[in-house]
Amino acid sequence: MPFSSNRSGALQSNHLHSQPAPNVRSARRAYAGARLLQWGTGLALSVTLVGCSVLPKPQAAPSLFDFGVGSAPATATGNAGNSRQVLEQRPIFVAPVTARGLPSNTQVMLYRLNYAQDMQLRGYQQSRWSQPVEQLVGQQLRKQLAQQRPVFSDGLNVNFGRLTTSAAPAVLHVNLQRFEQVFSAPAASDAVFQAEVTLVEPGLQGDRLLGQRLFDYSVTAEPADAIGAAKAFAQASAQFTADVNAWVTQLIEHNASPGANP
Repeated sequence: MPFSSNRSGALQSNHLHSQPAPNVRSARRAYAGARLLQWGTGLALSVTLVGCSVLPKPQAAPSLFDFGVGSAPATATGNAGNSRQVLEQRPIFVAPVTARGLPSNTQVMLYRLNYAQDMQLRGYQQSRWSQPVEQLVGQQLRKQLAQQRPVFSDGLNVNFGRLTTSAAPAVLHVNLQRFEQVFSAPAASDAVFQAEVTLVEPGLQGDRLLGQRLFDYSVTAEPADAIGAAKAFAQASAQFTADVNAWVTQLIEHNASPGANP
């Protein structure tokens, strides 16, 4: 019995020592929980960093171009004498410039690779005109014509009888047919500008055609990129507006002279 009792006590003593104390078990559970939380946090952070690395970066805003401030006509009408001379000339109504020969979104800077797939019209991804090209051309055209005669456009309600001349305004129509950069080689390109211009005289029996002409320009773009194209188109547009002004003046003077065809 003592032996059994001693054995039983030994067994009981070993069993008691094999089970950790309650505070030790709690500490182990807390440690395991902390390790699990740390592992989960690290895994979530890794997934977040990987996800951020594969997300697309925000695309930079495209560069905007116009014809610049230096493309204004050189002729000025700063004094009263010149202003009176301008008012004495026959006025002209400039209809909104159209671009029926161009794609619908005419703020895209267009180009064509003549040396490869010359039938495909392309557009720069990161370069745009600040306004539709017909508006840019119209603004410059009205500015040029206004150097010599009164110029009117949509939104104006004018009593033409108050002008020195009693003639009603002639009407100018401009339609852009081509406005694209043409590459003959990867490092060589030209700004191609083509517009059809029509001048008519309104009448009760219908408009009378005073003249119609196709203006065509090709200006080398240097460098052969979007910046060079913007400069070349500014030059072409300035030349176009000056030529249209001279052409309109010639037609109006011819039709106002004695013996001109009615």
